[in-house]
Amino acid sequence: MKIPIHLKSNPRVLAQIVVFALLFSSPSLFAQAKKPASPKVVEQQPSAQVGVLIEYFKLDHRAANKLIRKFSSKASNAQELRDILGEMTKKNGAELFETGWVRCRSGQRAKTESIREDIDPSSYDQPEIQNVVDTVTAIKEENAPTPIKADQKPEQTQVQKASLYMTAATPTDFKTKHVGLTLEVDPVIMKGNKIIDLSFSTEIITRLPDQHFTRPGFESTARGIENISMPSFYIMKTTTQIKAIPGNYNLLAIHPPHDEPDKRIIVLLKTDLFLAR
Repeated sequence: MKIPIHLKSNPRVLAQIVVFALLFSSPSLFAQAKKPASPKVVEQQPSAQVGVLIEYFKLDHRAANKLIRKFSSKASNAQELRDILGEMTKKNGAELFETGWVRCRSGQRAKTESIREDIDPSSYDQPEIQNVVDTVTAIKEENAPTPIKADQKPEQTQVQKASLYMTAATPTDFKTKHVGLTLEVDPVIMKGNKIIDLSFSTEIITRLPDQHFTRPGFESTARGIENISMPSFYIMKTTTQIKAIPGNYNLLAIHPPHDEPDKRIIVLLKTDLFLAR
C-alpha cells in the first residue's frame, strides 16, 4: 500500500494507517479464540450375549442308530431331528432325562453345575499281621500231684503265649468326585452375529455301587484286606469345538447308558443370541 507523502510527516496518522492495514489484511490475528466444540453423545449399541442349551434324549438303540445315520450329515441344522425326538417323547418312545442351560458373554468362559460332592478313599494302608506275646499265669503240675493243704497255695509259673492279630486296612488318601451334570462353555461371536465359535465340555457322572474286595457272603464280617471298598462311577463326557449358527439345533454326540444296554442317548445342543445393554 502506497502512503501519500504529506502523511509521512505525521507519525500519529501513519501509525493509525498501519494498524488499519494490518486489521483488514490479517483479521485472524485479532479474532477471538473459538470455544471448543462439545463432545458428541454416542448412543451405546446393544451387545450380544450367548445362551447355550444342552439336551439328553434316551431311546431304543435301533431307533437312535437310524436317526444318527439319517441326520449325521445335517448335524449343524438338526431342528428336524429335535422335532422327531419331541414327538417320540410325547408318545413315550423317548425320554428327555437331562437338560442344562447357561448364558454368558462373548469371549468369556461360563460354567454351570448341578452336582453332589462324594468324598471316598482313594488309597489304603495294607493290613498287617502282628505277633503279640501275652503272659499267662498257670498252675504248676507234677506227674504225681501232691494234696494241697488248706493253708497252702498252689505253686504258680509264668507262661508266655503267642497270639496273631491282623490290623484292618486303613484309608490314607481321599478324593472328591462331582456326581451330576456339569456344563462349561467358551463362546466367541463372529461375522456380525451370524456365527458362534463355541468351545465347550459337558459331562454327566453317575454313582454306581461300590466295588468290595470281599468274598461273597462275608461283607459284614470281613476284616483286613477283605474289607476294602472303592467307589465306582459312570461318566458320559463330550469335549469339542464347533461353529454354530444362532437359533439352530446341533447334533452333538451319542452315548450308551450304564444301566440299559438296549438304549442309546442322543445329545443335542442349541445356541441363541440375546441383545443386552
